[in-house]
Amino acid sequence: MNNGYILFYDSGVGGLTTLCEAQKLLKNERFLYFADDANCPYGNKSEEEIKKLAKSSLDNLLKCYNIKAVVLACNTLTTCASAYLREQLSIPIIGTEPAIVPATLSSKTKEVMVIATVATTRQEKYHRLVKSVSGKVYTYSFSTLASDIEKAVIDYKPLNINMYADKIRSILKKYKNIDKIVLGCTHYCFVKTTLKKLVKVDMVDGNEGVAKHLYEVLKEMKGLTNATSRGEVKIILSSGSDNKIKKYQKTLKYLNQINKM
Repeated sequence: MNNGYILFYDSGVGGLTTLCEAQKLLKNERFLYFADDANCPYGNKSEEEIKKLAKSSLDNLLKCYNIKAVVLACNTLTTCASAYLREQLSIPIIGTEPAIVPATLSSKTKEVMVIATVATTRQEKYHRLVKSVSGKVYTYSFSTLASDIEKAVIDYKPLNINMYADKIRSILKKYKNIDKIVLGCTHYCFVKTTLKKLVKVDMVDGNEGVAKHLYEVLKEMKGLTNATSRGEVKIILSSGSDNKIKKYQKTLKYLNQINKM
């Protein structure tokens, strides 16, 4: 069990940014990255559709692989399906939530903005998280940013990030005290540096927090690997495309190189 896989599950390429953080902390673990790219993006799907897709995918993966923990490396998937999946499965499931708590704690003005998918922001779980913090939280949902980033990273399609930056700037003009922007979708982490330069506001994501939580869960369940060699990463796509798998591998390698700088 200790040498089983840790499964990272996202609809596409976004969760690779979360996996990269986990690799830094858990260097000897074996990782399985599953992207449901055939159904990407999840951000505009209904809660019931997301639950159905997630349960079917996890059932199939658990039959085929020795998996000791699951990380839902997708804010939308976590918001819509984490509670349901924990009821259905006995394996530990770690979610990814918008980093609203750390953002408000570090904010000098106590006013932050969350950008996320439509599916994430319409869930009661998200609204409970917003209400749990002291300070003002402004929310803006993008319907196409995640899919545009997916296409830009994997299909090498041009991304008009200025269009999204303009929308954010228009909100910042209205709410001038916002000093933190929470990236409520793991896909958005790919444009974190660029967005920060364009809108000149600090960006916060939850990837490091997810990695630390994963470590604590594994430690508590005595599930940390006893392997001494560098762990492997196996990538699986629901589309079954070998060509796209190579692109995902190349993207992860790039992210790891960036993290070492």
